[in-house]
Amino acid sequence: MSAKTQINNPMLQPSDIILEEGDIVVVEARDTEFFYTGGLLHGGQFPIPRDYDLDGVGAMAIAGQGLGAAGQSPGGGGMLGGGFAGASPTQLYVIRTTPCGDQFNIAVDLNKALNDNSERLMVQPGDTLILRYKPCEELVNFSLVTFFTYGITELFRN
Repeated sequence: MSAKTQINNPMLQPSDIILEEGDIVVVEARDTEFFYTGGLLHGGQFPIPRDYDLDGVGAMAIAGQGLGAAGQSPGGGGMLGGGFAGASPTQLYVIRTTPCGDQFNIAVDLNKALNDNSERLMVQPGDTLILRYKPCEELVNFSLVTFFTYGITELFRN
């Protein structure tokens, strides 16, 4: 057995890991860890819960935007003028930084994540979540705004 293998796989006996009466377990406090939001999510810094895993859908809820709540997004076309609902944004980008300082983007389709837990990405400390419309959602919202802004006006003009 090489020295590297011994470091990665320490030889533990049951007596090394079984707690007995009088043993003291110390769980050190950790620094508060955060994730960040932007895009159609209200920009902010939010603490990651310590007692459970947090996925992108849960992080959106913590940030104040659940799925299908496009009307609450700043600058979004979710509630068009007179209360007509447009398409909700379903494209979530997670910007993650590697230990070397490089960044990469992970695209999460919220329609898939809603129906399949394996599509839900776990949020890690330092992640930035950016919510956006897919191009087809932008087109639907643009079409609705155009119709209700100009189409209705033209109907009543004549």
